[in-house]
Amino acid sequence: MLSPTVVTLGVFNVATATGGGGVQFTNPGRYAVMPQSAATQDFATGTNRATVPDYPFTIGGVASLTARVQAPAAERPAANLRVADLFHMHMRQIEQAEAPRAAAFMQQPRARPPVSLSVQAQQQQAQQVVRDFKVLSSLTTSTYTTVRARLLYSGTNILLYVDSLAPTTGGFSDTEYQSFGRQFDQDLFPIDVNTFGATSDIDSNGKTFVLFTPVVNRLALGSGPCGSYVAGFFNGADLSGNSNANRAEIFYSSVPGEAAGGPTCQPLSLTTVRNSAPATFIHELQHMISFNQHVLVRNAGTEDIWLNEGLSHMAEELGGKLYESRYPCPNLPPCPPQGRGSPAQIFPDSAQGFLPPNFANAYDFFSSRLSYSLTSPTSFGTIEERGVAWLFLRWLIDQKGEPKLGQLVQTRNRGTGNIEAVAGETFRVLFSDFLAATLLDDYPGATPGQIASRYQYTSRNLRAIYARLNTIAPSAYPTAYPLDVADLLTPNRLTPSSLSVSRQMKPGSLDLFQFTSATANTGLTFKPATGTFLATLNP
Repeated sequence: MLSPTVVTLGVFNVATATGGGGVQFTNPGRYAVMPQSAATQDFATGTNRATVPDYPFTIGGVASLTARVQAPAAERPAANLRVADLFHMHMRQIEQAEAPRAAAFMQQPRARPPVSLSVQAQQQQAQQVVRDFKVLSSLTTSTYTTVRARLLYSGTNILLYVDSLAPTTGGFSDTEYQSFGRQFDQDLFPIDVNTFGATSDIDSNGKTFVLFTPVVNRLALGSGPCGSYVAGFFNGADLSGNSNANRAEIFYSSVPGEAAGGPTCQPLSLTTVRNSAPATFIHELQHMISFNQHVLVRNAGTEDIWLNEGLSHMAEELGGKLYESRYPCPNLPPCPPQGRGSPAQIFPDSAQGFLPPNFANAYDFFSSRLSYSLTSPTSFGTIEERGVAWLFLRWLIDQKGEPKLGQLVQTRNRGTGNIEAVAGETFRVLFSDFLAATLLDDYPGATPGQIASRYQYTSRNLRAIYARLNTIAPSAYPTAYPLDVADLLTPNRLTPSSLSVSRQMKPGSLDLFQFTSATANTGLTFKPATGTFLATLNP
């Protein structure tokens, strides 16, 4: 029989217990307890959500405890996420399949360019004012559509093209497309390459293409509700010897004035694309850089989906922080009116597409925490799981420093092994301390210095942000904080003979309880419903 971990804690202290022996509290008081499963190995490729096991466990009393327990909110309907999630999965699977071919393609000998590079560049520029692109046009297959597009912006890093069939009614003017080109070229591209590393340059033109095309809008299922659509993407097949490859670095974007998510859905508005296109560009550019650094430079496999997506959402935040710096809000609330359409806003208008979605996704993960996994199987990754991947990396970078982002990309390592190599700690410890930090960050009643910096976010005041979001949008943020013992309202009495709390969680997830002990040396057990924990499961 396993012995319990004996815990003596002061106010806001943290202790970790591993194994199935449970915990014994030597001193009376209130305790927040977070059972968790930190997967130390990534799931197998091809696993689908239906086959990912839920690990049952029970919480029981040793002596007598008062427990506050509440089931997390129900999982958001999958139909609302279906198109975007399905396509993200499809693109990462294409990258995995194309990686060997792309690496081999990069090893092929290349013909030397003509002697006069300047003459060649001038000729190429003249020829490329109008050019054709092959665009992936299916959510689930390798079907491509050829489009003809015209060049509207040529900058230091970016060549921006617009499909000749892009809507003019309800669409952007040439001037606005050119404004996107400058934003991508001068603001966003440098952030990603300076943080994560260089893109490839397989066409030797020194630039990345941006293509706005309604083909992206038309990526849809044959049936299903509207509300989820593909905003844009990077296709790793473009960098391989695939017969449909454009042999160039390309970001594809949706356009306004065209239905998105299905032919019966509403056209995307100008405002929607203005908000989504820049954030989607910097997100997908990280995927492009990751593919180059892992596959083309180091001839390794693609990064695991959960970490690849988390890094791309970190890229979004870095883009948003640029615009926050131009219109700062040092105290929440109120914020200065400059750059904000409403005094209620936390983030300026220019950061709306970059920052609020990440906070929303992380909130939804913790609100439905038993339904999702941080280290999700490699064939899927919902927006909730990408939200917690972003928040985990946000905490990790607060602890270890921003240069670690580049180290996570410029490597042959992948997944949790990549995290461990860069952080110099086991993933189990990092995951546990990340969850403690999320619970304790700016905890009400704590005095300065009372909570160790290890259990804080130094770059964000999460509680202040979520409390404000709860005020602004209570239907989307029904509680002031998504992981708080104050929301555990159902009292239960746990005794050795009454194991009244039985739950299930996925690997890479957690639960939350509060226990109150009136006497010394009480405690709790934590064990599976039958038998013992699997050796590969770290409770």
